[in-house]
Amino acid sequence: MDISKKYKVLETIYYEGRKVILLEPVSIDEPVNNIYCIDKNDNIIWQVESVTEKFKDKINMPYEGMSHHGHVITAANFIGVGYDIDIETGKIIRSHIVK
Repeated sequence: MDISKKYKVLETIYYEGRKVILLEPVSIDEPVNNIYCIDKNDNIIWQVESVTEKFKDKINMPYEGMSHHGHVITAANFIGVGYDIDIETGKIIRSHIVK
């Protein structure tokens, strides 16, 4: 399934022949984990790791912005919690306050 056709793409980061896309959330519940890395044929390489898998005490919320720094994507949700994400794997490296 071409995920970028089901939801509106808010931001795109191009990285080594791939695209990391941030999808517009439809609601607080969908899509959650709304960052994907896709190849040139729109096949999903990874979907960002679930916050609740990494941090048991945090709430999973859609991301609303992202930026790229080397091998790290920094993405934030609307309550101001940011997450550093490994651009190769989609795994969350750490969380921090951004607001």
